[in-house]
Amino acid sequence: MKKYLFLYLIISRLLIGYINIYPPYFYEKLEKNQIFKEFVLSNTREFTVRYRLYIEDSTSTSINEDIKVEVYPKSITLKPFEKKSVRVLIQGDSKINREFRRVLVIKEVELPRERKKVLTLFKLKLSGFSGNLKSKLKYQLKDGKMEVKNIGNRVGIYNLYNEKKEFLDSFILKAGEVKNIDFNNKVLIFEEKFQGEEKIKGSS
Repeated sequence: MKKYLFLYLIISRLLIGYINIYPPYFYEKLEKNQIFKEFVLSNTREFTVRYRLYIEDSTSTSINEDIKVEVYPKSITLKPFEKKSVRVLIQGDSKINREFRRVLVIKEVELPRERKKVLTLFKLKLSGFSGNLKSKLKYQLKDGKMEVKNIGNRVGIYNLYNEKKEFLDSFILKAGEVKNIDFNNKVLIFEEKFQGEEKIKGSS
């Protein structure tokens, strides 16, 4: 979604080494028993690279029970400045009412007749939720500051606007997390990725 581009660009700074994948963040809702997502893997270097892609073994059955993840292709070779698509399919029972997470591993491997001392590796968290989980914000205003706490039962992904719908910020709040915001506007609009807009009015 275009309006979340700024958020993705901020998070992309956390990418490790020379592995470039877009979008670098994944949090989606499981609907109709599946989620399909396409990523773009890029080679920004001046030599050919090869990657192996796989889903990391789950060590927590309570979090990943009944969630199946497939990635295609399993191996990608990229020429200098080339881009290719990576497709991920997540399947599960949409009646599950909880969050889930798995990890996509992108590991650089040696090419034939070449040996490298350093091979890069990146782990992309594939997370989301199924069922009727909600993100819910609790607000507390004091001395021009706003404390926002997610008292819901899942991650919330927000864009923040003023009353003129001018973009101010993007942020992610896990359940129980708190964020402090400068409250210089009479109205703030919190737009959550899955739940839409919520307007908060301050004192005049």
